[in-house]
Amino acid sequence: GRRLWRFLRCSLYLTTMPPPTPIPAGKFKISRLLLNKKHRLESGTCLIEGRRFVAEALERPGTIEYLLLTPHFADTPEGAAFLREAGRRNAVAYTITEKQVGQLSDTVSSQGVLAVIRLPGVGPEDILRLRGERLLLVALDGVADPGNLGTIIRTCAWFGADGVLLSERSVELSNPKLLRSTMGAVFHVPVATGISLPDIIPALRQKGFRILAAEAGGEPAGTVLPGGGNRLLVFGSEAHGLSPVVKEFADAKFGIAGSGRIESLKSGVHPGPFRW
Repeated sequence: GRRLWRFLRCSLYLTTMPPPTPIPAGKFKISRLLLNKKHRLESGTCLIEGRRFVAEALERPGTIEYLLLTPHFADTPEGAAFLREAGRRNAVAYTITEKQVGQLSDTVSSQGVLAVIRLPGVGPEDILRLRGERLLLVALDGVADPGNLGTIIRTCAWFGADGVLLSERSVELSNPKLLRSTMGAVFHVPVATGISLPDIIPALRQKGFRILAAEAGGEPAGTVLPGGGNRLLVFGSEAHGLSPVVKEFADAKFGIAGSGRIESLKSGVHPGPFRW
């Protein structure tokens, strides 16, 4: 979109960078290890792919560990712009073969550019330090589908939520499918991971937040959600809903009324109707 075009246009004015070298075998092995959740969590790094997502990461100093491009993409004007921006950020760039791309990515049609990055670190203390009179936070309780969770984060960023809280039972933020689904939204809304909702919800309530829980059969959303003040919206998984202990903290429960015969909405679209 427009952000990618601005990135490319600005990068065209930077000096030419030397061509990238093929990725060393040891570095490629480390990159492949990032397909494993255990290694992602231990290293604090993860793989992302796609022009828009990598461009978003390059705009944030200290995010990119190293850039990976196919020789074909590196030889295009767009690839040259990525290399110039990487040089400006002091980020190392390597070339990888199409076969190596296939070993790092499960997408059908790769765009020829990947990166190893460090995601923004957000903890419960950062959420509790937020200040404002109309803050909106969204908590996800046990959402285990990475595609759904990525879509929720993207929706929250679009509607201007002030933060997203992922419970300990939710999929980890560094999951490749989750990251692809966000399309770079992880850089536009703070996402705190591994959160104990039974611990943080009382702390938020003490700070004046209303705790509003989504539940089938709850009051119509239009009667519960409007109003001023700070709010925490809590959503559960499509299969299991909210855990009993989290339900107990709710000041009110709301539902999304439908006119068809479908039993439930996909969890990835739950926050969509709420034009906060």
